[in-house]
Amino acid sequence: MIRIRLHIVAIVLFIIGFYACMPEEECRTDMHVAMNVALQADSIGINGQQYPYTSWDSISVQPIGHDSIPYDNAKNVTALALSLRPNANTTSFALLYHEVWDTLHIEHQNNEVFINMACGCVIYATIDTVYHTQHWIDSVAIVNSHIERGKEKNLILYVHEQ
Repeated sequence: MIRIRLHIVAIVLFIIGFYACMPEEECRTDMHVAMNVALQADSIGINGQQYPYTSWDSISVQPIGHDSIPYDNAKNVTALALSLRPNANTTSFALLYHEVWDTLHIEHQNNEVFINMACGCVIYATIDTVYHTQHWIDSVAIVNSHIERGKEKNLILYVHEQ
């Protein structure tokens, strides 16, 4: 009987010790930081007025030098969330829209920000320069060069009418 009580006490002490070693605050911080890219084009309606496109179909995005495909023939896309390379100062993307390829090159500075011991560091970025080919992308505007965890737009891709 004493032996069973000692085992129970040992198990309870082990459980208490295990939970005591866990960090006081779990990492509840969103560690994913993505560049928010809006697509914009105007279409001329029957009455001659211009109407902005509100969603895009058949968009694929392939980061150059990575195997991941964040958008693969995506439908009803209103904006793109694209992650920049945390270990380089240049990130490039191949974008496919209605079977036409364009390339987007972003030069950026990465900034490590320490959150806490449980979470570690998050990498924010600052956009320096954007280059692109001009097959279906007409131009690019940097709206907010600081890429953080917010949902604000960082780039606007102005698109040729298809």
